[in-house]
Amino acid sequence: MSEDLSPLDRATNLVSTQWFPYSRTNAEALLGTLKESSFSANRDLFWDRLSSDPSLFLLYLKFYSASKDRDENPVTTYEEMYEASPDTISKYLVEAINHPIGHQMKDLTKVQEIRLAETTLSRLVTSKLASKAQVSKNLSISTSLLRQLGLSLIAWNYPRVFEKIWLTKTVDVSIDSEIRKILGFTPLLLAHSVIKSWEINKLFESLVTENPNEANLKKENNDLALYLLTVCRVGESFSRALNPSVYESAQVDAFNSFQFLAKAFGTSIVSRIVTEAKVSLDSCSEGLSQLISDTFESDFTELVSSEKKVRKMFSTNPWVQYLEPTVKDLFRKTYGAIVKQSNPSESLKIFSKEIFPASSFNNFVVYLFDPLEAILYPSLSLGKFSTVKPKVIPLYGAKNPFHDLVVSSLEMTMPVRQSISISDTGAAGKKEISVVVGGFGEKSRVGVLYGELSEGATEDPIKYFKAFQMILKDSLGL
Repeated sequence: MSEDLSPLDRATNLVSTQWFPYSRTNAEALLGTLKESSFSANRDLFWDRLSSDPSLFLLYLKFYSASKDRDENPVTTYEEMYEASPDTISKYLVEAINHPIGHQMKDLTKVQEIRLAETTLSRLVTSKLASKAQVSKNLSISTSLLRQLGLSLIAWNYPRVFEKIWLTKTVDVSIDSEIRKILGFTPLLLAHSVIKSWEINKLFESLVTENPNEANLKKENNDLALYLLTVCRVGESFSRALNPSVYESAQVDAFNSFQFLAKAFGTSIVSRIVTEAKVSLDSCSEGLSQLISDTFESDFTELVSSEKKVRKMFSTNPWVQYLEPTVKDLFRKTYGAIVKQSNPSESLKIFSKEIFPASSFNNFVVYLFDPLEAILYPSLSLGKFSTVKPKVIPLYGAKNPFHDLVVSSLEMTMPVRQSISISDTGAAGKKEISVVVGGFGEKSRVGVLYGELSEGATEDPIKYFKAFQMILKDSLGL
């Protein structure tokens, strides 16, 4: 009974009969190529054109794999796939063409087109890196396309779900986690479930899965699998840079993938990949090359440049190392906002809404120094103030513990923690509070950061305060 099946099993049954579309024109052209006497000389071009159509290539892979021993050496299997005779290739290609298709290329939505473009970029990067290491082209292409299979099947068989997630998700949430929330499985889980019935080489089952067990692969000395996993992830990272508004990690992904690619091929590699991707998309279906904008190369370069700036800012805040991992991530996010925005509102929003609540401080006040008026005035305040309210502090005004501490910190080289007695606005008498204060500015002081510690705060707050002080300085441009 279908009612007894899990969401994953039901989806597997559905997508197996409702396969995503391929170009009939491309399929017929490929069959024609196999009949030409020049095929052997153009073998590379044939496989490039077949792999430009992910749906058709994967169907070919399905029927080819059924004829092989799944325990066979994958290198041998996919070298034989590449070197097969035109008659053998034609046999499996015809089987692929005769496989039921539930969708048509002419009905592609914009989101489905973008999915195809991302798959193309990922596959090209993976293939280039694998070829550099003399790994079989068809083996690397197969791995890349199989890891992208789940997203493609979901994009075509659950189009409203996929489009809704794509267009409305917040940047803090991954597409995979949103798909799991709605459908009950992730794209990689779906891909893994689909290929289990293909009798495909065992290598793929270890790579096309949600959390590949890298420890086991290392223990088994499976260098091939580890390398394929690495280059596939580089390809997937590169492809996410196509849509930075959808993928929160796009900037980091662009930087990391560029470092990997530039080391292997030089800095001009992005331009070459873009050119080949456009050709590949048009080979699949004419006009698809427009999916990769003419500004993609410059946009990609800008992402890499922005990430370099973020990393530089992050590295110049030595106090970040003392923060909890989750807070470190928020600092990185804030520095990203600083680099992207000339207006400090976005970075300050992240600090006030996400970083500050995770601290051991009740409040913070940024006092800026006005030398003409000889005052410190509150420029930014965060948190609750049950004792001292933010107010203008004259440098030479009435003396009290609060005044003396804040004014004297303007000249201090390091923040200090101190307990002071303050009139309690909510009760009679005095209240003892623990505060940390420190000045802003390197060569000349421009202000002071003041923070009241929460009651019961146990850790040494100075290191945390210094980290907060530096990121506020960067956010405010002090």
